[in-house]
Amino acid sequence: MQSWPIVRTQPLGKTYGRGLPSFINNRGYYFDLLGVYADGVVDCWDMLDLALFRRKAQTGWIALQPPLGAHVSVHNLGFCKVDAAEWQLSVADLVEQVEAVVTALNPQRAELVDLEGEASRPFGPNSKARIAKLGLADEYFQRLAADGADILGRRVPLLLRDGASYVLTPGAIYADGMCQLRMAGDLLSTATLIEQLERGEVGTSVADGSWVEIEGLGCWRSVQGHWPIEPGERSKEIADVLAILNGAPGALKTCRAAFADYQRDPAPAAKERLRSAYAAVPGHLRMYCGDMDSKDWPIRAILFGEHDEYGE
Repeated sequence: MQSWPIVRTQPLGKTYGRGLPSFINNRGYYFDLLGVYADGVVDCWDMLDLALFRRKAQTGWIALQPPLGAHVSVHNLGFCKVDAAEWQLSVADLVEQVEAVVTALNPQRAELVDLEGEASRPFGPNSKARIAKLGLADEYFQRLAADGADILGRRVPLLLRDGASYVLTPGAIYADGMCQLRMAGDLLSTATLIEQLERGEVGTSVADGSWVEIEGLGCWRSVQGHWPIEPGERSKEIADVLAILNGAPGALKTCRAAFADYQRDPAPAAKERLRSAYAAVPGHLRMYCGDMDSKDWPIRAILFGEHDEYGE
């Protein structure tokens, strides 16, 4: 059974796991990796123990076969409609895979997490609100260095050209400058990956009517797609992810800090620093430079006025 090696450091301390390709059915089908950990915790947009996961799997929340006409979305890449499909697994198959992963990682099934039938608890003694018992995982891709140390990675989704069709990969970008595009694939340097993006061997969009494969799940024919990310901006993002993995603040944090500096002292020099910081953020991520409501509009208003670069 192929899967992606992953690790989390929270909640509950450092724990190894495997990422299994799947979809979350939340008014649309969202491609994701189901995080399955040695302590029996399963991350499916909720952190569940095995018993709660089995129950959740029966509700339709986890999907392996998006139907014809359904919309498939890939965070930080795009979305499309399913025009035809050839799926390989059922939800029952996935549940079996999850159980097998836990057993492989923890043969004795020792100290498995038990949430006692509920994934959430009351927020306070007299509160009707509830809060997740485990919170969120800080999931990383993981592989071992020659000395046995962990090398951590982050996800940058990409599309591999395979003749007239495509392979969707979550794209593991590792801190040592290497990356992996298939579950059992060879490592390559991020510099090589960026060259492949420039040549079109790896991309960020699907031609309408083409087939898209996900390793281990199956494939579908994509129509009415919306794939807004430019390959050059994806290359900028890959370089930024690599810098963050090695301790840099990253383009988004740098831009937010420059915006805060400008707000405190709107001098010309501060505006130019903000302009440079904003330009360094990959275009598809600039909406995250502000808060959820304003996004990057306040920065654009400062830099471009009413007639900004978006022509709005």
